[in-house]
Amino acid sequence: MDQVMERDRKDGAMKLETSIRCVKAAHLLYSLSMSKSHRLQSEVLEKEAKWIRETYLLRRALMRERVKNRKSRICSLIEHILQIEIFLLLLILCWMIW
Repeated sequence: MDQVMERDRKDGAMKLETSIRCVKAAHLLYSLSMSKSHRLQSEVLEKEAKWIRETYLLRRALMRERVKNRKSRICSLIEHILQIEIFLLLLILCWMIW
């Protein structure tokens, strides 16, 4: 009888140890998967922040180029107007001399 009780106690202790190991392993696997998920999420956020920064910088560069082009067009227009004025002045001078 004592042997049966001793064996039952050992079996119960082994089952308890096994269940504790299973719980520890499950907890370890869960924490590993969560840290991996957290790492992946932080990488995605970093990539998104980098993309937003690059987009912002490209927009700023585009605006600078547009301002440059606008200034260039205005200067070109003023230059053409001055050339026409000079041509007209020379034409008037030639007409007055004749």
